[in-house]
Amino acid sequence: MSAPWRVKTQDAQMRAALAGRLKVSQILAQLLLNRGMEDAGLARDFLLADRKALLDPFLFRDMGAAVGRIRQAIAGNEKIMLYGDYDVDGITGTVLLHSILERLKASLMIYIPHRIREGYGLHDEPIRLAKEQGVGLMITIDCGTSESKRIREARRMGMDTIIVDHHEAKGELPDEALAFLNPKAPHETYPFRHLTSVGVAFKLACALVDAQSAAAYLDLVALGTVADVAPLVGENRVLVRQGLEAIAKTSNRGLRSLIQAASIRARRFTTDHLGFMLGPRINASGRMGSGMRAFRLLTTGDAHEADHLARELNEENLSRQKLERQVNQEAVERVEGRCDFSSERVLVVWGEGWHLGVVGIVASKLVERYQRPALVIGMEGERGRGSGRSIPQFDLLGSLDRCGSHLVRYGGHAQAVGLEISRDELVPFREAINREVRTRLSAEGLSFFTDIDMEIKLDALTKQTLNELEQLAPYGLNNPRPQFLSSELTVLSDPVPVGREGIRFWVEGEGAVGEGLVFKCQDSARGLKRGARVDLVYTPELDVWDGKEKLKLVVKDLKPCE
Repeated sequence: MSAPWRVKTQDAQMRAALAGRLKVSQILAQLLLNRGMEDAGLARDFLLADRKALLDPFLFRDMGAAVGRIRQAIAGNEKIMLYGDYDVDGITGTVLLHSILERLKASLMIYIPHRIREGYGLHDEPIRLAKEQGVGLMITIDCGTSESKRIREARRMGMDTIIVDHHEAKGELPDEALAFLNPKAPHETYPFRHLTSVGVAFKLACALVDAQSAAAYLDLVALGTVADVAPLVGENRVLVRQGLEAIAKTSNRGLRSLIQAASIRARRFTTDHLGFMLGPRINASGRMGSGMRAFRLLTTGDAHEADHLARELNEENLSRQKLERQVNQEAVERVEGRCDFSSERVLVVWGEGWHLGVVGIVASKLVERYQRPALVIGMEGERGRGSGRSIPQFDLLGSLDRCGSHLVRYGGHAQAVGLEISRDELVPFREAINREVRTRLSAEGLSFFTDIDMEIKLDALTKQTLNELEQLAPYGLNNPRPQFLSSELTVLSDPVPVGREGIRFWVEGEGAVGEGLVFKCQDSARGLKRGARVDLVYTPELDVWDGKEKLKLVVKDLKPCE
């Protein structure tokens, strides 16, 4: 069933004024207004996404202390351990700092925990091992914010800790860390709180060397930022825009091999290439076992090794996809078999042996399918570990804070969480979190719409307009692709199948012709015939094939004309 359509509020006077001040089309002006940019100066900065807009890294409260301690360690030939998380954000952040510190002649030890055997966060054994190997300084990347106990233990052993993280702080703060670089930390003075861990690592790199030298690693920053689904506004927008340009001509041998293994032959890279093609392949290393292979891929200078590792990650990603389909099918069966949608605001499902590397992806699919937060837990013996994902308007981590007594441990963000739970707490936890969420999320709050930026005639989408709209990229969280409505279009051809679930057809309106693509065929599209009249909601693209340009409409929804 299609969601109701909702065209965003239009103010013709404001639109015309902004278009005049910026010297852009009224279509682009309306899209900027829809994204909250009524001020021409802010809108201009948004469109430019210039590197000059990046903030001073020393606005971080503890940046001076972090830089001073690292320089002291290098000068004294003191060993530094980089302790990174196993996801793309953690791995790219670790690779970035490894590259910078290696250039500065630092003595380094790398540790990335095994997702299945160890799980997220700091662990006692690697800290003990680091001490045995003479480490005097530990830098955590994409972890450490909620690890006050282990940071205290590291200090007792004689090791200082610098935290490079972006997770929400909960419980006791890591006050014994020498430096706490986290834009979401309480009392942090840094103005932009949505940096990912690789973004914070980039800031540390800028402070250690200079912005120009650190810019050589913007390809890694873009990859980690997009893969972690960070809001693409403010500094993140600048970092990703610049990073996408850098990836096209990257000097990173491993990244080039991965691009080849993923069969990417694009002239320009987009966030889709990072989020749906490169990111999952790097994540496959950490999801299915050890993230060290992805780390080795992104740090090797050997072409043969890079090609070999890229092929391995490609194969591992295929295995991950197979497991994901299996767990997703079982999770959907559990939801359909026992869930009372009238009372359950949060889906909580579990299964024996569900692979920890895919439960987060399955949770995302359940959210997309059922339009409510979802927690998916894989059980092994008397313990389960799982991941949760939320809808944009709901803080899932806040709910875990209020139900934390049922959990062994948990952490994450408003939109994505991880947890560990005892078997005997599964049902009590499901009941408790739904009671809690019902007090803050009504049935109406679960309602969703197909949001439309603007209703336009198809002939308004000229080549010049489509090129102008590209200034809005990169697209992602908080900056979605433009979505238009065009009414009373004539279908020029019977639809033909595309892939497993899609169809392709041609439409005409006001003399303009476009190729419609539906990737997941809705019920409303299945009976489409040549000569039919339809209203389309879509995202437009200028497609080039065999040297010829055509208007492509990526269809979100369609309705027969009444």
